[in-house]
Amino acid sequence: MSMLRKSLMMARSAMRRSRAVAMRPSTAVLARYFGHGPQATEPKNPGAPDAAVPEDAQQATGDEYGEFQLTEENEVPFDRRPLTGAFGTLEAPVEVSSQFDSRAVGCVGGNGFIHNLYWFNLEAGRLHMCPRCGQHFKLKQVQPADH
Repeated sequence: MSMLRKSLMMARSAMRRSRAVAMRPSTAVLARYFGHGPQATEPKNPGAPDAAVPEDAQQATGDEYGEFQLTEENEVPFDRRPLTGAFGTLEAPVEVSSQFDSRAVGCVGGNGFIHNLYWFNLEAGRLHMCPRCGQHFKLKQVQPADH
């Protein structure tokens, strides 16, 4: 048997196997709730009117919808501006606020030393030093604001 014929037979066999996998019925996904059943997610989004293409705010749910509501009320849900201030030292590190135990932080240098953006994970209870410029960072945990 020629090499070309063998490779064609192998390709056909692989196609048959892939079709068999694609034709299998999908598995059912069961949701399991612990406690008192499913929890309602607030706030609820009214959605778009019938036969209309929804805007982003009309199809957002959960926290994202809460962010859209805050923006409509001219409140800033997240401060996305870069941190500015004194160069972070071991004695006085740059404090980065977060509601969580860790946060991704990007450093571009400071104190006259500029470098390419360097990303790292900042964790609560630990100081982190940027290996490129020597600037120190510290995670400051804050409580979420009630809106």
